[in-house]
Amino acid sequence: MGRPVEYTRARRMAMQAVLTLVLGVSILLAWLMSRAHAARIYPAKWETGKVGVFSVEAPAGWTASVVRSRVGSYITVDEPGQKRGRQIHILDEPVRDEGQTSSLDVAMSFFNDEFPAGDFQNIDFLGQKGVWIEVPMKISGESMRPGYLAAFALLPPNRLVLVKMTGPPIFVPGDIQLFKRFVQSLKDLHGKGQTVARANPWGLQYVSDESSGSNGF
Repeated sequence: MGRPVEYTRARRMAMQAVLTLVLGVSILLAWLMSRAHAARIYPAKWETGKVGVFSVEAPAGWTASVVRSRVGSYITVDEPGQKRGRQIHILDEPVRDEGQTSSLDVAMSFFNDEFPAGDFQNIDFLGQKGVWIEVPMKISGESMRPGYLAAFALLPPNRLVLVKMTGPPIFVPGDIQLFKRFVQSLKDLHGKGQTVARANPWGLQYVSDESSGSNGF
């Protein structure tokens, strides 16, 4: 390679222009990839649907399934088209311990006091003072417990609603933002015409005390 003094002024300007162009293209590609990643993590389009005894807002295209039992229901909302897509689970069941009088009591009992009360953060949903927590991934020997986000609300007189999001190995702010928006959009349809034997607008049909169905948002 020739020494810089051997380059003509025009050649040096051309090389600088090429380097500037390559840098600009690299920055543009990084920006586009960042926007695409952010859009996937926190979609711009959301839709409201009725699933089980709840109305909830979820990203467009996500699908929902419901399993009902004699004591409650278990709802799963899935992110489509992702190898390790996010899932949001809603557990709705009675609380058997009458000594649990708050959402924090229920949450602490769920984790068997594994986490101190200060690890939980407040979140209002379903008309109650709920709490939520990020549970980090835990590796012990050859076993691994994936991390997840969980929110708890104690509904009167003795009903627990637990919302849990799984999927990513690490939760970024966009995941947490999506989870909190989902949780806070929940509305309880108990006693508002939603019965086990009635089809809801998303095509879910419950025909017995124990059944399942699926639908998309």
